[in-house]
Amino acid sequence: MADDPKPKMAGPKGKTIVVRGPEDGRYRGGRKFGPIETTIDLSEITAVDHAEIIADPFLSVKEGALVASK
Repeated sequence: MADDPKPKMAGPKGKTIVVRGPEDGRYRGGRKFGPIETTIDLSEITAVDHAEIIADPFLSVKEGALVASK
């Protein structure tokens, strides 16, 4: 709907998390995570997606480096 408010993003541009999943992969927050670390800028995912990712016991999540925006 056009009247829906813009979804709340998980964080500011440049703040990241690093996610690693199981060998056979796991989907959360609209993304697939496997054994290779995936860096996600929090400005690219919603707060709901972020909550799903960090709550999943099969995913390893750590804060990434703060990347300066240009």
